[in-house]
Amino acid sequence: MRIVLHAPFAAVSEESGTLFLVGRYLRRFFKEMQILRCSGSFPSCDRDVECGAARSLLGSSPQTGEASSSDWKRYITTCFECMTEIRELSDWSEIPLTDISSLINKDTIQRARNYVLHAKTDHLLELKWREQELFPLIAWSYKNRFSANTVESGEHEAVARRYMVSSACALEAATQLVSKSQADLAFVVGGRDFISASIIAAFNQAKVPVAILRWDIKERLVKVRHPSKAEEYGCGLLLGGLANMRPDPKTWPLEILTIVEEIVSFVGIELHQMVLQPSVNG
Repeated sequence: MRIVLHAPFAAVSEESGTLFLVGRYLRRFFKEMQILRCSGSFPSCDRDVECGAARSLLGSSPQTGEASSSDWKRYITTCFECMTEIRELSDWSEIPLTDISSLINKDTIQRARNYVLHAKTDHLLELKWREQELFPLIAWSYKNRFSANTVESGEHEAVARRYMVSSACALEAATQLVSKSQADLAFVVGGRDFISASIIAAFNQAKVPVAILRWDIKERLVKVRHPSKAEEYGCGLLLGGLANMRPDPKTWPLEILTIVEEIVSFVGIELHQMVLQPSVNG
């Protein structure tokens, strides 16, 4: 089985611990696995909200309650830190990386820019890339930033266009990955932000099953959505600093191993080997 993992915001998300635990466990059985990593390929990112001195958790100014460009300023180290986090998780899980930047070339980026940036304002909501409507893919990120569902002129429109260019590039990268890897299954964190939403859309278009991991803040659970059924598995296991944990699943505590095996079974993966047993001292 060929499996792809993707966590758009690295270790900052609550779901990443669950994702890489599952990935590390599956690595024992499947060698054709890879992590799709954002490598600073996009002009905008939802993680930009972490930057800037005057911001709230929702990216709005404490003075006005509205987002401003300074609140979302990205530092040169932001992408590097995110890439480093994913590299550490890749080393820990022993799953190789594939960078998004390696899947799209300058001509593709320029085509996406020309297409989106030259479109008339009243046509923005109709723009498509690879037959996918772009605005629905960026809608959650856009609303998270501006608390709006419609594109207004000025800064709002400029940001929407940047998101759309980024979404088109993510669609292109994921499509190229599927073509090259012939993936059988993907695990993707999120599904709302424009990066993961675009990647999921590309996988769906290529008919690659996708298990989506999403944090449910009300229930304090990571919900794993079944690739083809309207069912979810709730995981209450939250792990920070995963790279400091012993990577060999045989050393994991029984509670962790049981949850991981339940997730693997839930998404429909059949393992034609004996189930791993934890060590006595695990």
